[in-house]
Amino acid sequence: MGTQNYIVALELGSSKVSGAVAVENYDGINVIAYTSEPVNGFIAKGVVRNIDETSKCLTSIINKLETQLDGVTIQKAYVSLAGLSLQSIKSTVKREFSEYTKITQEIIDEMGLENDRIFCLPEGYQRVQVVIQEYKMSGDSSLNPIGLSVKQIECNYLNIIIKDQFVKQLQESFHLAKIEIAD
Repeated sequence: MGTQNYIVALELGSSKVSGAVAVENYDGINVIAYTSEPVNGFIAKGVVRNIDETSKCLTSIINKLETQLDGVTIQKAYVSLAGLSLQSIKSTVKREFSEYTKITQEIIDEMGLENDRIFCLPEGYQRVQVVIQEYKMSGDSSLNPIGLSVKQIECNYLNIIIKDQFVKQLQESFHLAKIEIAD
């Protein structure tokens, strides 16, 4: 089959656990293997309730995917988090300039670092992702302000958080199934 860069993704939903394997080709990403199994209550609303049953399901999903790939060994996977286990907290970072200033990647990076500094994480939670919702400049909005000349810029962030305990239960399930979480 030659050397391939496989992308493995697992989604743990309340009704089923799904697994997919894709490869990146010249024309995009193509899914080459897919399988799913019912959950039967061991995951509820995005939260692992039974670590042992979840790890058995993950092992079964990986085995089925490997069979579809003619025995290729899967060691790590990207994991989709969803459901009530996730919460979001909005934050805003503003910059004002004395004169029109061209927005650079450095300014955008500094704003992201300021969001990290001002963000107040609730106790018992961890941040899993930061999503940029939009940049506002003098009333206009954009997802890519680099190169624009403005006197002020504001970025609205969505900080995605999850309870530490939920992450521990998820990590333990993957550890027992001998699957590394890629991200």
